[in-house]
Amino acid sequence: MNAPSTYGEWTNLLDQAGDVMPGRDMLAALSAGSLAGGPDSARRLLERIAEFEDRVLKRLLQNLERNFAMLPANTSAEDVVILVRRFSTSCDDLMFFRGLTFIPQEHREELDSAVTAQVAHVLGQLLRHMECESGPGAMDDVVFYVDRLRDRWLKGGCVGQLC
Repeated sequence: MNAPSTYGEWTNLLDQAGDVMPGRDMLAALSAGSLAGGPDSARRLLERIAEFEDRVLKRLLQNLERNFAMLPANTSAEDVVILVRRFSTSCDDLMFFRGLTFIPQEHREELDSAVTAQVAHVLGQLLRHMECESGPGAMDDVVFYVDRLRDRWLKGGCVGQLC
């Protein structure tokens, strides 16, 4: 898959993905993209990327909720960690815009903050739910893991780390 270089190519790729987590090829293309055009094109593209991020994050959250709802009552801690790690890794993959230098840094940082805050919020809600629902000691390791993962996201995500 070729990296997009025009506003039209970018919108086609983002529209093609819809609200589904893009595959590795598409993520690589998005990460390597460029943009021919001025600041107005970059601003409009950033708006489209932000909309895309929002749609995909909502879908990832729906998938996480659905997967948790399907877990049996006696689910092991490892199974819960796998679901949470998969969610976090997918969210981290969506941070492709961090390397798009044609978008002004302050705008990338603004989107970065919004996405990381949203992921940290979801993990915080999950953490509160787990603390309320699980008995003492039942999921201590998972609660610890989710808490550390949430802290990583509050500090800017899991780039280059095991999420």
